[in-house]
Amino acid sequence: MRTLTRLIAALVAASFAPAVASAKLNIVTTATDYADIARRVGGDHVDVYSIMKGPENIHNVMAKPTEMVRLNAADLFVHSGLDTEPWRDNLLKGARNPRVMFGKPGYVDMSDGVPLKEVPTGKIDRSMGDVHAYGNPHYTLNPQIAQRMAVTMTRALVATDPANAADYKANAKRFVVEMGDLSREVKAAFAPYAGLKVVTFHRAWEYFADAVDLTLVGTIEPQVSITPSPAQVRQTIDLMRREGVKVVICETYDDDKLARYVADQAGAKMVVLPDHVNGVPGTDTYQQLFRYNVAKLIETARAAGVQPKPVTAEAATPGPPAGEVRPPANGAGTSGGGSTPGNSSGGN
Repeated sequence: MRTLTRLIAALVAASFAPAVASAKLNIVTTATDYADIARRVGGDHVDVYSIMKGPENIHNVMAKPTEMVRLNAADLFVHSGLDTEPWRDNLLKGARNPRVMFGKPGYVDMSDGVPLKEVPTGKIDRSMGDVHAYGNPHYTLNPQIAQRMAVTMTRALVATDPANAADYKANAKRFVVEMGDLSREVKAAFAPYAGLKVVTFHRAWEYFADAVDLTLVGTIEPQVSITPSPAQVRQTIDLMRREGVKVVICETYDDDKLARYVADQAGAKMVVLPDHVNGVPGTDTYQQLFRYNVAKLIETARAAGVQPKPVTAEAATPGPPAGEVRPPANGAGTSGGGSTPGNSSGGN
């Protein structure tokens, strides 16, 4: 019905105005990763704006009133689903755009069909920290999952703008092939260091570990988004010494001074890595993000004295992402938004 109404309005307008090019779809995304996919799949048919710029912690972004205005005019709102963006609900309420509310085609949940890691079982409460109540939401850090997200994006674009469906599908196919190539490329590049033991500041690298074969030994913050106590920091240092961990990964938004201290005390090296597109200069696309992170990890491992290993065919071959695919919630939209709606209590 909405499409028919728009067509009628367009025909009426055409009777009184000279012919102009068809309007582009307005897409607002929460994160830069989704903006990259939207531009790659949407091509010349879309205008894309990301609320997050890249280096921030996606859980703590502060959306501005001007961004509510942008979302008010959007055809698609592309987000992480789950409880990744606790600021998402307020943004939607402020935008007052019925096209992009939960259950509508413009509400595009990129977690749809993604195999999630660390899905909690049993009792969950705040004493456990800002628990990822639906599973670890940092799923964008895997090229194979990016392929799945491209399918979700394409479905939403085709449903909203069927006239350009052929272009969207062709662009998506190209992107999926490129992500397959990237997956093999980064796995092969990192193969001499496959199984490298690392400690991360935040639990943001579980999906990346599948992509390049890292062994995640622990985190500096044992409870998500809660500053570790001195005793917990000492436990992490002792763990690193016992396990022979030589690399610490700190995200662009976390405490790099504390991460460096932990690394120094354990005889390791610390590296700051972006976990989103545009997290640092020169990571404007998915390809650039993964190449940057893999190159920096290899550089850091070498500086820490880690010796490369002979490469086997298995070490250089990417496997499918592991995890649990969450079934769509009732009332989900047709665009791929099969998720639980925004949750203001969620954390990290």
